[in-house]
Amino acid sequence: MVLNCQKYIYNILLVLSIGFLFAFTKTPPHQFQTECVSQNVDGYIVFKIWNPSKCKSYKFKNALKDGIYAVLFNGISGINGCQTQQPILNSEVEINKFKSIEKSFFGKNGEWTHYATNKMVEKVELKNNKQVKVYELSIAKDNLRKYLESNKIINNLNSGF
Repeated sequence: MVLNCQKYIYNILLVLSIGFLFAFTKTPPHQFQTECVSQNVDGYIVFKIWNPSKCKSYKFKNALKDGIYAVLFNGISGINGCQTQQPILNSEVEINKFKSIEKSFFGKNGEWTHYATNKMVEKVELKNNKQVKVYELSIAKDNLRKYLESNKIINNLNSGF
């Protein structure tokens, strides 16, 4: 009888512990998907971006910020004849330096507004009959890199290793 009680208490504590952990996990703020459209010679990359969890409520401003975020932290995978684009921030040191300016960079009138433009919006029907807003963005990747170099976030490409 005592053994059954201990087992019962152990199971309850296990379930409560797991529930407690899930209660404090946040959904990541950047749940988007990208698809490369083209790479321009003039330093721009054009890609589609959408958020399957937000569907039609995915806002234009969020798509622009997520597009910059993708170029900075995630990179853009190569598809449709595009070469894979590595993230601009590719070391812990660079990421930590950027974190010191991230709030002002992505602020209401932050610098991010100079590097992202919208080319097109379309609505795509998913398998589960949900419509998703898909934005086609153009990101001035070279100009963004120059901004980060001038703010000592990343090293100049010509500076060596």
